[in-house]
Amino acid sequence: MRIAILAMVGLIASAAASAQAPPSPPAIPRTTDGHPDFGGFWSSWFLTPMERSKGIKTLVVSKAEAKRIAAERLEKGRTLDKVGVDPDSRWSGVDNLLEIRGEYRTSRVVEPADGQLPLTPSARKLADKWGKQDGLPPDGPEMRFTSERCMGNAGYPPMEIMPNFNMRQIVQTGDTAVIYSEEGLDTRIIPLNQPHMPAGVAGPLGDAIGRWDGDTLVVETVGVQLEPDGNLIVLPGSKVIERLSFMGPDEILYRFTVEDPAVYTRPWAAEYTLKRSKLPMFEYACHEADQSLPSMLLAARFAEARKKARHAPVKKKP
Repeated sequence: MRIAILAMVGLIASAAASAQAPPSPPAIPRTTDGHPDFGGFWSSWFLTPMERSKGIKTLVVSKAEAKRIAAERLEKGRTLDKVGVDPDSRWSGVDNLLEIRGEYRTSRVVEPADGQLPLTPSARKLADKWGKQDGLPPDGPEMRFTSERCMGNAGYPPMEIMPNFNMRQIVQTGDTAVIYSEEGLDTRIIPLNQPHMPAGVAGPLGDAIGRWDGDTLVVETVGVQLEPDGNLIVLPGSKVIERLSFMGPDEILYRFTVEDPAVYTRPWAAEYTLKRSKLPMFEYACHEADQSLPSMLLAARFAEARKKARHAPVKKKP
C-alpha cells in the first residue's frame, strides 16, 4: 500500500511539473556540420525608421499607439512635397511598425537609448551638406543616389530596409555565406574564418569576413562607403558588425553595430527581424526601361532654362 501511494504521488508531481514547464522551442534548421542553417528566402516589412521620430520618447509602444504612428508616417509620405510618394512605399501594403517578440518598436536603433545616431559635429555637417545637395537640381547623374543610378541599394552593410518586402536570399556552405538582396541586386560573398583582405582591395560592398559565435553568425565588414542617408554615415574607416541569430525556425534577428570614432561619438546598435518567405524573387532589372534618372536630369535642365529666361534682360524696341 505504501509503495502504491508513493508511486501515485510521484505520478501526480511529475504531471504537475510537466504542466508548468514551458514548451520546448521548435528546433532551428542546421547544416550537416551542426551550425544554424540560414539558407532560404527572407523578407522584412515595416515602417519603423532607423532613428526615433521627434515627440516619441520610448522604444516600445502599445499596439494601438503603433497603429497611430504607422498611419501618421503613411500620411506624411503620401503628402510629402505635394508630389506623392515613391510607389515602393505606397503600393506594397506595408502599414505596420516593426514587431520583435510582441513589442512594437519606434526605431531600429536600440543603443543609445534615445534612439538617435550619435554623430560627431563634423559628421553632422556632412549629413546636413548631403541633405541640402539632395534637394538641388542635379548638374549630372553623379549628384543622384547610387540607387537611382542602379549602382546598388539595400544590400550594402548594414543592410537597409525600404518600406516594401525587402526580399533576400541566404546561401551557406561550410566556409562561405552569401547574402543576395533583390532590391539593387547586391550580392555579398562572406568567407568564414578568414582574415580581412589588404586595404584598398575591397569592392563597393566592402571587405566582409564571418565567424560563428555559438549559434550566431557574426559578420565584420570594413572598407565600405555609403552615401549619407539621413544621419546614417558609413565610411571606409567604419566597422560594421552584423549578427544573425534564429528567434525560431522561421525568423531571424538581424542586429548590427557601427563603430567609427571619426563619425560617431560612441558605437551604436540597431536591429530588426527577417521572416522566412514563400514569395519568389525576381530580377531587379533596374536599368530596364528606367526613365527616372533621365527625367530628373531633363527636368533640371528645363528649370534652368526657365530661370535663365526670367532673368534675361528685356530688349527694347527701336
